[in-house]
This record gives sequence, C-alpha cells and structure tokens, in this order.
Amino acid sequence: MKKLVALAIGVCLLSAALAWADDPVQIDPYSLSGRRYKIALNRVTPKALACYNEALQQQQDLAGQLKVKVTINPDGAAASVEVLEDTLQHKQVTGCIVDLLKKKTWPKADKQVYFEYAFSFAPVQE
Repeated sequence: MKKLVALAIGVCLLSAALAWADDPVQIDPYSLSGRRYKIALNRVTPKALACYNEALQQQQDLAGQLKVKVTINPDGAAASVEVLEDTLQHKQVTGCIVDLLKKKTWPKADKQVYFEYAFSFAPVQE
C-alpha cells in the first residue's frame, strides 16, 4: 500500500511541475522580442483610439484607463485577453478593444507568453 501512495504522490508532483512549466512567460519589454510585441501593439493603438473616439461623440467627458493582460500562443494567436482594471467603465469601448487584441496576429514565440498594457483615455481640452 505504501508504494501505491508514493506513486500517487509522485504523479501529483509531476503533474504540478508540468502545469507550472507550461505557464505563460511574461514578455520583457526591454528585450528584442519585447520590442517586436510593442511594435505589434502600436499597430493596434490607432484602432483602439477610434473605439474611444466613437464613444466620445456621445459622452464628451469620457475618461479612464483600461488595463489588460494579453496571453499569446506560440503560433501568434491570442489565447486570452483579460481585463485587469477598467476605470473607463464603457462596455462598448472595452469590448471593441478586447476584440481588437483577440483578433490581432502577434509575433510567434517558443512558448506561450503574456504582457500587460494600460490604455489611458481622456478628451483633449481645447
């Protein structure tokens, strides 16, 4: 009976180690690959601004921040986009930006990676 228990514990520990090894790795923004993701994110920014500007026409004082965590599969497809903070509190803008990030093709990597990014919005004062 002791061997069976030891085997079960060993399998559990191995499973936990494998799950931990598969966790996404945070992208170092100062590395060369981090710069590639920054360039890709910069291509999304004008579209994200368009999402905000459209909502700004109906709500002229709309301001806030949308912080997201984007997890990317090795093939460059977005695995998930998680909203970490939303002080903007505008469902259409949030949904629009999350959709943009999900549909974006990101640079490929050796393993699953993630980054966090905050979009800050405020109307221009003239």
